[in-house]
Amino acid sequence: MGRNEKFCPPTFNTDLLKRSRLLDALTASMVGNTVTLVVAPTGSGKSALLAQGMELWRRRGGRAVWYACDHFDAEAGRFVSMLEDALTEAEGGEGTGRSAIEVLMSAHDPKGLADAIVARGQRVVLFIDNFHLCDSEETSAALDLVIRDSRGLLHVVIGARRGPKLALGHLSVRGLVGQIGAEDLAFSPAEARAFIGHDCGAHADAVDRVIRRTEGWAAGLQLVRLLLAGGVSPRLLAEDFSGADQDIGHFLNQEVFRTLPGPLREFLLLVAPLDTLSADLSVAVTGLSDARRLFHEVQERNLFVVRLDRQGSQIRLHAIFADFLSKLAAEHDPALAGRSLRRAAAWHRERGHWIEAIDYAFRGGETDRAAEWLAACAPEVLSRRGETARFLSCAERLPAAAAAHPDIAFWRTWAALFSGEYDRAGELMDERNLERLRQHDPEGGQLGLLRFLVAYFTHRYVEALALGKSWLELGSGGSAFDRATVLVAMALCHRTQLDMAGAMRHLDLARHEIARSRTSYGQAWVATLSAQFFLAQGRPAVAAREIEDMLAQNRPSELMCGSAELVLADAYYERDQLDNARLLIRRSLPSIAQHGNIDVALGGWRVAARLAILGADAAAGLDLLRGVEPLSIRRFGMPALKLLHLVRDEIILDLDQEARRSLDFIDVCAGAEGEPDTPEAVELQRLVNAKRHLVSGHPRRAVADVLPILAATKASGRWRLWVRAACVKAAAHQADGEATFALRTIMEAIEKAATQGLVRSIVDHGAILRPLGPAIARHVASAPSALAPEAIALAERLTGALSPAPRVEDETLGVAGARLSTKERQVLAMVSQGLTNTEIMERLFVSLPTVKWHLRNIFDKLDVRTRTAAVARARSIGMLP
Repeated sequence: MGRNEKFCPPTFNTDLLKRSRLLDALTASMVGNTVTLVVAPTGSGKSALLAQGMELWRRRGGRAVWYACDHFDAEAGRFVSMLEDALTEAEGGEGTGRSAIEVLMSAHDPKGLADAIVARGQRVVLFIDNFHLCDSEETSAALDLVIRDSRGLLHVVIGARRGPKLALGHLSVRGLVGQIGAEDLAFSPAEARAFIGHDCGAHADAVDRVIRRTEGWAAGLQLVRLLLAGGVSPRLLAEDFSGADQDIGHFLNQEVFRTLPGPLREFLLLVAPLDTLSADLSVAVTGLSDARRLFHEVQERNLFVVRLDRQGSQIRLHAIFADFLSKLAAEHDPALAGRSLRRAAAWHRERGHWIEAIDYAFRGGETDRAAEWLAACAPEVLSRRGETARFLSCAERLPAAAAAHPDIAFWRTWAALFSGEYDRAGELMDERNLERLRQHDPEGGQLGLLRFLVAYFTHRYVEALALGKSWLELGSGGSAFDRATVLVAMALCHRTQLDMAGAMRHLDLARHEIARSRTSYGQAWVATLSAQFFLAQGRPAVAAREIEDMLAQNRPSELMCGSAELVLADAYYERDQLDNARLLIRRSLPSIAQHGNIDVALGGWRVAARLAILGADAAAGLDLLRGVEPLSIRRFGMPALKLLHLVRDEIILDLDQEARRSLDFIDVCAGAEGEPDTPEAVELQRLVNAKRHLVSGHPRRAVADVLPILAATKASGRWRLWVRAACVKAAAHQADGEATFALRTIMEAIEKAATQGLVRSIVDHGAILRPLGPAIARHVASAPSALAPEAIALAERLTGALSPAPRVEDETLGVAGARLSTKERQVLAMVSQGLTNTEIMERLFVSLPTVKWHLRNIFDKLDVRTRTAAVARARSIGMLP
């Protein structure tokens, strides 16, 4: 390497590679730390970041030095000599001469170099690129000494493929070591799209798939950019792009694989087919005596691995690197991958990792063994773990003859039911398949259980109660988990019939049975349903504690955890802990697509919509509800859509009058799906009708509608709904001129809600309670001693939220009389920031079609045809800065 290359940073197309978030992180570290480590595999963009950081530092007036290492610099004397030359080059560039350093460094003394830096009295940043090439014990010790003795005047930025051997403990404990790793250097989807620069158009999905395949790896994205620029079809690239690509393979072979020791290369070829890797699994699969050491060496060398835990006990290979290794392994020995997969299958089977074992058996060509294991593991995987989706995925891979095995046929039916695939479950139980099911269950007890579950999941609740009672009385030989399943479903059936006493009785019995089954999945379900019942009783604090304790003691599977967290979010929302609720909704709302019952789903969607309204506007919440309608039908059938529309209608009726006027007609019209089919749904329909009468100017009809609700909920202890109905009654009395009755009713509701912690059940009715605000404030001020502190606080929380009704002003633009809605203005602002449709969707919590719909409206109103033109027009009329 020549002197110019060693002491001058490489040049890059900064317009393509510049990423502000990384430069901000690097410069912040340079200002506040003594050492900054930029550690990542080859091709991750380390050198580009260091070069840009140095350019920016110099542009801001700072002193900076570049030093690119090579293998020859591993000797300490040469290393220090090169540091001397690098600093001398910098001084020479500034015209100050180099005599002081030449004198002090005549013996290549690191202490002398540190003294020279101190003597200069000016802070300097030393950028060392490719430090892994010279990272010996001697060079690291020399650099340690220079850093330590330069008295804070030297900041070192190190770019390397693996962590250096520097002794940085004394700096780390003082918080003076910054780190930028592979995850930080990885391009985000938005950065990757900007870097590729391809006008995706109709191929956006294909390009996004390629981007995901690269996992943000800079070198991979560079190849994608070149291929697309060269005319390669995005869809063809999405299908074929992998580590087996010729150009990617050549790069990885030359830069990575060829440079590794022979034992490590052998190790990587043996583990290439594995999804995840541990030290123990490495030993079992490779059979190498030093497999544990090699497992750790892979991480130490930072060889395109992703740590799955903080300790690095579980890792996976980067997808492109794994593809590359798999291709090499196949060229070396076509049978190699099969042997590794079969060994991995056996290892996972011995440890009870059924699904992983079955997957590896399939991939290793052992279909018969996979079928045998699938039948054997079904009770464990489904009853104890609740992994229905993964079980069905494995079952779908079986040949027809294996799938027809009676045991597998039965458990496929069970899994389909608990995955919400009721049509499939019905097909699996038709006359053609009954004989197979009877072979699995000659005595009929399990078939009776399936019939009960079909009745329950298809919302035939009265029939399900009869079938469940009969099944329990006959003592059909089911397990404790089976009995708990029936009892839980019967508790839910009783709830739909408004029989809370029966619901709690069956839930208590289910809790007793599930304790005997020793299944964390079942215990999590019982805890989740108990929390739902506590919420209905108006006890959100108890509901939250039920879920929190369960999650802390025995965290269930990811999907079950998602259902539990949605109920917990409902409890947090009710208690006005909005940030906690929002966090759980964002994390767990997608789980509804695969798990949870209809009550979990409706509760999650309701909270998500109300949070979206609080964070944006009414349209945001209603967009969300409209977007989940297809999912509600697919998962729970048409009855779920009826209930979802009741949720939507109640949210609309709780809005201010002006907010309701701004909605699309599709939002404000009631669904025409027929009458509710359970007493619980009838009650909710009655409450919605009462609110509709109230906002339509018929307060007495509203009172007539809520009186039966108030009586029934009070008698059964369902205080959450009682408070909501009481708010409607108070608002209706006020609208009818009965101020005394109105104040008495709302204060009774506030006192009950305060004792129960039902904050949002009161506050969310702020729009209809606004006329009562002054009377509530006067009442609290006149008799504070007569009210509990919690009631005073809730009353003040309500009156504080009862600001005057917002006025919606016409914001007419000077462009064809166009007027943008609040949501359209938000979308336009995000477009001006360069956000993609997907990013706008994620920020506003709406669907992608909704974003596109808003954009069409913006284009029409501003009389433009593109995003760029819309931004330009908006700026020209002062809508955007």
